[in-house]
Amino acid sequence: MESGDGLIVRVHPGPQPLASSALRRLALLAHEHGNGRLELTRRANIQLRGVTAATLSGLQQALLKHGLALPARGELARRLMLVDPLSGAQRERLVELCTELERTLSESPLLASLAAKLSVLWDGDSGALAGVSADIRIVLRARAELGELWIASPDGGELLLGACAAGALGSVVVQLLAALAASREGGQRMRELVRERGLEALRTVSSALVHAEASVQRSDVRLLGYHAHTGCFGLGVPLGAAHAASFESLAELADSFGDGTLSVAPARVVLLHGVEPSRCAALTAAAHEAQLMSAPSHLLANVVACAGAPACRSALGDTRALAHELALRARPLLEAGATLHVSGCSKGCAHSARADLTLLRDEAGVKLGVCADVAETAQLCASPAAEVGEHVHALAADYAIAAPREAAGPFLARYRARPRSHQ
Repeated sequence: MESGDGLIVRVHPGPQPLASSALRRLALLAHEHGNGRLELTRRANIQLRGVTAATLSGLQQALLKHGLALPARGELARRLMLVDPLSGAQRERLVELCTELERTLSESPLLASLAAKLSVLWDGDSGALAGVSADIRIVLRARAELGELWIASPDGGELLLGACAAGALGSVVVQLLAALAASREGGQRMRELVRERGLEALRTVSSALVHAEASVQRSDVRLLGYHAHTGCFGLGVPLGAAHAASFESLAELADSFGDGTLSVAPARVVLLHGVEPSRCAALTAAAHEAQLMSAPSHLLANVVACAGAPACRSALGDTRALAHELALRARPLLEAGATLHVSGCSKGCAHSARADLTLLRDEAGVKLGVCADVAETAQLCASPAAEVGEHVHALAADYAIAAPREAAGPFLARYRARPRSHQ
């Protein structure tokens, strides 16, 4: 994928934990073949930036040699998958089922007909993937050999298709993907197929499916910090992007405080495995020293920003420096759980959903949306960046005075309902 600072190469780590040496290898490859910068994506991938046409082939060969990528068809199949990183006792079974489906798809002609951004999530009971959108979501319940299948709906939510024995999940998913490939417009997403054929018709794709009652949906789990039931400790790179040195620090922390393995999780977080509770305080201090995020209370934990200019050709200005500045101005809101999204253009690549505060770079300046997504924010009037920053600061001050014990979301929702010059 080409961008303003060269080619972007995306690595899909897969369901198995990475050795710390693998992360060190990626950091080294970022130096040797790119501009030394890496990014964590919201869908648990790692991107190397600044790769050139001259260095691309060497990088691809190195990734294959060191087991950091699969041959073309296997890599395409792996790209579709994401496994619950905090599924505990279920994880081994989830990984087994996911790997089996990867193998089946890598040998199938279906891959060539599927949409590039299609996603299949293997979800457990942890809630770690509750906020990650999916075309197909498989939910495997603890101590049960029964899996629920959920599919994306046209309204942006998910619909329960049915349930089946865990061993049949892969074949049902293949049949759903075959329905996508054979649809009126091959390569479409699941929500479009639901709109075209209807839920009841899709329930007939496999005789293995049986009726299931909708289970209680889980709230999002904050991945930063310690997860005692799995022995994992979540660390984040601020805004998901940093020089290779930060990723080398992550590898060092995995060796020093865990069992030397780690997993890339959604929301731009890395999970260190095998961390004992008694080591958490020391790990937190070491992470702070390395300028990594170790708790949901970190000022930038709820802040998202795309690469911005000049790294991205579509961006109309800097985003990450602006995000840092605005985070300081919006501190009371962020500490109360508000989310902040800074986008360099109207594509909204870094965050597609609504945020409590959305800042959009525009040719005329910056647009500010409250409880809005990028598309809604794009319809608003632009102001100079400094003026918008002052407005955010005033809004945070209003919150600190008027509703300091209230969650930021309801306060901002009420604010959005009032007419303002910036909206």
